[in-house]
Amino acid sequence: MIDICGRHGIWLDAGEMENIRSFIAAGGLEQAQNRHIAHNRVALQELAARVQEVEFTQKVLHFFDFKYWLFKIF
Repeated sequence: MIDICGRHGIWLDAGEMENIRSFIAAGGLEQAQNRHIAHNRVALQELAARVQEVEFTQKVLHFFDFKYWLFKIF
């Protein structure tokens, strides 16, 4: 929809501004933002799960570390 030229800037062809206005008025922009938010929410949940897995792995590795037990006993 939007034409971009590095030397001349940005411009719209005939009727494109009205199409953009109609898209926004019909809730298209809000729907696109909601999809983006939902996508980010899922990505954050996946990242949180990975962080929990790493924390658990670190705890397990620390628990079975020989030096940890050697110095804890003495």
